[in-house]
Amino acid sequence: MRGFIAELISSRHQVTVVDMEAGLEHLSRAGGTLRHVDELFIIAEMDRKALETARRTFTLAKELEIPRIGLIGNKLRDETDRKDLEQFCAEAGIELVAALAFDESTRQADRRGVALYDFDPNAITVQLLNEVVNRLEKQFDLLPSARQAYNSETKIGNS
Repeated sequence: MRGFIAELISSRHQVTVVDMEAGLEHLSRAGGTLRHVDELFIIAEMDRKALETARRTFTLAKELEIPRIGLIGNKLRDETDRKDLEQFCAEAGIELVAALAFDESTRQADRRGVALYDFDPNAITVQLLNEVVNRLEKQFDLLPSARQAYNSETKIGNS
């Protein structure tokens, strides 16, 4: 897997998005699967165990010298969750990239085994993730062809 990802990242694509399973094995000090990435998004829901795993993931990613590490909060229920997430990120020194509210469309798409983008392209989660993609396009000064490749080859899946 490591070799495949290294080859993929160095291939013709300006951007490669890899959705990894939850866990820390991708960040082993021996140079895990993610050692070649320029940016890592840690996705975490608002429970103690998930946030502690996010903190450990952040620490390991820094040890691997991943240039940019950010956190995306997932399935936030209310403003209290948002404030708690902001406080967690501030205390841990992690950039908060996005805070995704709980979205019933996501649950329904998952139940049907369909990508959220196909189930409800106007869902709030799709809109927020598109904002993240737009920000990354600007940050990395991506060419329009990269966006076209993203739209034709990738669909936003269930989180």
